[in-house]
Amino acid sequence: MELIKKGGVVCYSTCSLNPIEDEAVVSAALREMNADGNSYQLLDWPEELLPGFTRRPGVDAWNVGFYDANNLEKDDDDFGSLSFYDSYDGAVEAGVEEAKESFWPHSANNKHSLHRCSRLFPQDQDTGGFFVALIKRIK
Repeated sequence: MELIKKGGVVCYSTCSLNPIEDEAVVSAALREMNADGNSYQLLDWPEELLPGFTRRPGVDAWNVGFYDANNLEKDDDDFGSLSFYDSYDGAVEAGVEEAKESFWPHSANNKHSLHRCSRLFPQDQDTGGFFVALIKRIK
């Protein structure tokens, strides 16, 4: 993102609806890039682009799930039981070694306006699920 010129826009997109791959990545990038004196912001989706396009807003809160391989329920190829955590601290307290703080919503998310991201649900366009964020460099 540091190669974007002032006034330039980059599109971050995934074929996923997993907030860890979507809003969490955008939020972490904005935190990191705005920390060094640059200024980046999320843009609203331009309504005149793709008329009739159905989009849903990005999310700013989510839980993160992890499999517990020590708690196998059925057979040897079972991934283990799935547990969800609403915070990094909760996952660490439960002994989840794979937990990374950036997986969860950050307190700066409201400042980042993650609702400006676009989530494209399969049932809305008769397509796969997609995520799109437009990020503009201000200075």
